[in-house]
Amino acid sequence: LGVRRLQDQSYRAYFDELARKGQVAGEVSPSYAMLGRDAIAQIDQLLEQPNFFFIMRNPVDRLVSQYSFQVNRLGMEAPAGNDLLEMLLTLCAKSFHTNYARSLKTYREVVPESRFKTVFTEHFFAPDRTQSECDALCDYLGVGRRKVQPRREVNRAPGLSVDADIRARLVAELSDAYIQVAESVGDDLPSSWRRDLALRPQV
Repeated sequence: LGVRRLQDQSYRAYFDELARKGQVAGEVSPSYAMLGRDAIAQIDQLLEQPNFFFIMRNPVDRLVSQYSFQVNRLGMEAPAGNDLLEMLLTLCAKSFHTNYARSLKTYREVVPESRFKTVFTEHFFAPDRTQSECDALCDYLGVGRRKVQPRREVNRAPGLSVDADIRARLVAELSDAYIQVAESVGDDLPSSWRRDLALRPQV
């Protein structure tokens, strides 16, 4: 809705069709993180106050994954060294996907806390938390709990690794995303986020 690729009727019809089949209907897309207040309010009205959940991933991992996806989709090879760093820094400046503070603030201005849940990708893949995180999400959505298969990989794309120097530079560039989320969740911050926070230059 934010980019006007769908009209109101077709957007609502997508969910209505699933509901007619007796299914709990939902949708997931990184693009929802980029929506403004008006678009979120419109979705909330169209779908008659649905439950929202916002999945956050380590900002550097999220950025590198996004770049890797774009490169693979175009059939290209990622550059290395400083060239790779420059490409990733350019993406930092253009991408809204890791601006978690903006996204959380915008959604919370529209959606009450009772219908807005935040979760971390890392917690879903932590062996000691996978099942409990999925159970909590099922409870929130009002669907039955199921035994999860944590080792089952779906739509896995070739990965892209960055060295310690590039990672430290990206952490510095995305430090606001780390800090503002850390301040809001406290002790529940995933360990990879904490490790990256330690890479920030001390002033």
